[in-house]
Amino acid sequence: MFGYNALDVGIIIVVIFGALYGSYRGFVVSLLSFAGKILSAILAINFLEKFISVFKIKELFMKGVVDIVKDYLPMSDEIKNMKFSEEGVNIAGSSFENNAFAKIMGENISREIKHLAEAGEQFSFETVGDMMGLIVANYIINIVSFIILFLLFLLGFSLLKAVLVKIIGLSDIVTGVDKFLGLLFGTGVNVFLLAFVLGFSYDILNLMVLEDGGLLSKYRYLLNESTLQSYFYNVYSLIISEGTKLL
Repeated sequence: MFGYNALDVGIIIVVIFGALYGSYRGFVVSLLSFAGKILSAILAINFLEKFISVFKIKELFMKGVVDIVKDYLPMSDEIKNMKFSEEGVNIAGSSFENNAFAKIMGENISREIKHLAEAGEQFSFETVGDMMGLIVANYIINIVSFIILFLLFLLGFSLLKAVLVKIIGLSDIVTGVDKFLGLLFGTGVNVFLLAFVLGFSYDILNLMVLEDGGLLSKYRYLLNESTLQSYFYNVYSLIISEGTKLL
């Protein structure tokens, strides 16, 4: 259909839905909702290390995640089994070129290893695969933990927003201008969220070795063939590059 695949159609539908929903709620309510998401993200970042430490998440899941991740690293068994050395790391790094998430991950390998050592965790890197598996697993655990915290804080802010809207009566003062601004705001928020979801899944799936015919493999094919995905990936790359400067 004019060069667009099923994923492109889905993207268009989500953007249109965001615009209509933003218009329905109005700018003020949409802004409160977005502010809740931003505050949830900030709080999730600030409490992330504490959350991981208190619930001993890495102690419980790190080894299992490493074992899974190592099988999906986009490098040959020969590279994975290379003795851990600077040369081996450089060769492995070439497997992650042109990937925004992996590029940042690679740039922070030394920092991550130092951080793990300072945290008192004992890891021995016998092979390049061991080291890369640990680094990737560490990022995955951090990201999943962040998402859990974000959703918990977001639930709290959503309940608070609902109470405020009911008390102040914002739902009764949605004007034409407020609806139009809400439409623009809803569109922008959905584009932002879509960019992150599509970009992150593109990077992660293109790092993995997947069997043909599987659900993830089909989704990766749609991502790679999508006409709109490249535009969203540019936004995602900007989010990643600028976001890491704040961390």
